[in-house]
Amino acid sequence: AIFSCIKSEIAASKMVAFGALLMKKGFKNIKNRMDYNKRGGAVLLGMKKIIVKAHGSSKAEAFKNSVLQAYAASSISFNDDIAEKIATAARAE
Repeated sequence: AIFSCIKSEIAASKMVAFGALLMKKGFKNIKNRMDYNKRGGAVLLGMKKIIVKAHGSSKAEAFKNSVLQAYAASSISFNDDIAEKIATAARAE
């Protein structure tokens, strides 16, 4: 939705189109950062085990990245760190 709004604004003016041409690499980087296929999925918090929820229309790349994301989270004891921080915050109240 955001990219379609940007495209319509770029098409509205030659000056804006020229500026967009200068920003082409930046737009591509943003698009790649927002691509759910490259991200994998969302880590669900509050679970005893690592759970990564992938998008419903995920392709093979997104599924692969979700598995890698779950592996990375388990490698750094992600759940244990979150539980410890929650317990620390609860004691501080």
